[in-house]
Amino acid sequence: MRWSHTLRLVLVAQDFPPSRGGIQSYCWELAQRWARRDPSFEVIASRQPGSPRFDEESAVPVRRIAARGDAFFAAAAQELSKLPPDTVSFHSQWPSAASAQLLRGTARSGKVFVAAHGRELLLKPWQASRVAQSAYDRARARVLCSADGVFPVSRYTAQLATALGVAVCNLHVEPGGVDPRRFCPGDAGLLRQAYGLGDSLVFLCVARLIPRKGIDVTLQALELLSQRLPHARLVVVGKGPDIGRLRALSARLGLDGRVLFTRYVSLEELVYWYRTADVFVLPSRSEPPEVDGFPGVFLEAGACGLPAIGSHDGGTADAVLDGVT
Repeated sequence: MRWSHTLRLVLVAQDFPPSRGGIQSYCWELAQRWARRDPSFEVIASRQPGSPRFDEESAVPVRRIAARGDAFFAAAAQELSKLPPDTVSFHSQWPSAASAQLLRGTARSGKVFVAAHGRELLLKPWQASRVAQSAYDRARARVLCSADGVFPVSRYTAQLATALGVAVCNLHVEPGGVDPRRFCPGDAGLLRQAYGLGDSLVFLCVARLIPRKGIDVTLQALELLSQRLPHARLVVVGKGPDIGRLRALSARLGLDGRVLFTRYVSLEELVYWYRTADVFVLPSRSEPPEVDGFPGVFLEAGACGLPAIGSHDGGTADAVLDGVT
């Protein structure tokens, strides 16, 4: 987006810190940079546990609204209507952009831009009813095609948007980013000592523990490599419903003592795990509508100096340069 010193920009994001996730990280990185460039910039986001303290400690002005879910989008439109009519709104997901576009008829909205991640372009919440799902599909396509610009996070996501009818000339592929002041190489010998990793070759996986993330494939690969790399270890950072199955698989493959499940860690500790590891691995697979539009963990790992192994699926190909990173 070309910047103008006269531009007043608002980021509308239902998913925003202090909650954690891919979209939250994407929005937070944008918000920090835009706030430094424009003193009038602000975020409209949902209120959540911990948000008052988070907002107080951050340098980003956030206007919190109590509504969540579908109610958030209508509430966000009400907040936008209170702002000057030339305000430009950037929406992390298309439903809130629909509300902003409705304001155009009242001359209460400036340009409307929309990010595109992946899952929300494939979602079929009304598939039990053909009529309802068809109406939903038309509404989604209409919002995206009517936006002043659509910003897919990867070439893969751009293809999904094109399939919905968005003109190529209106697509601007802009991958997410990470803060190199936080994610950077450094010594993390304390973790190796604390967890008894010694000089082992450490593979690291950071993900929500769900089947499609491919952690089961990683465990199977580690077992196959046992003879060639007897000192290799796998550290899995994350939590999720698949933890029981993965622990059982690890035991069945005879990997006890070679796999460490850390569950949830703070952002500060996560950086140290990237620094501790030798290789990052995440062979995720698409199970539409669940896809990885652009898995930012690969950028976090790369910023910390790690080579990465990923599947040629979804937006991973934009995050990992084959044979280079």
